[in-house]
Amino acid sequence: CMDVRDMSMWQDGHFSMIIDKGGLDAIACCETPKKVCADACAEMSRVLKDDGMYILISHAKLEVREKSWSSHFELAQSEYVDNPSTMVELEGAFVYQLIKKKSTDIQEPPRT
Repeated sequence: CMDVRDMSMWQDGHFSMIIDKGGLDAIACCETPKKVCADACAEMSRVLKDDGMYILISHAKLEVREKSWSSHFELAQSEYVDNPSTMVELEGAFVYQLIKKKSTDIQEPPRT
């Protein structure tokens, strides 16, 4: 198990892509969601290469989830995908394709 807020075992710019299926949604339910999500996005940005891609699969709409990533990532594309299964009653998900901002464009959000 790894804490997405501390990936110190990886060097800066180690990955070209990160795929997150519900991870940010899960930590957004903690007691301090703004801080935890901001810390997670900062750490994911750190381990991504310049212009690296972060694919986020989430149940949260853009206006809710964008607040978590906007300091470190730019939205390249978003799409809603319906649940393809006829076996279970589940809602679909939003798929966000995000691109790491250049380090000079990153603005740290105020800590609360």
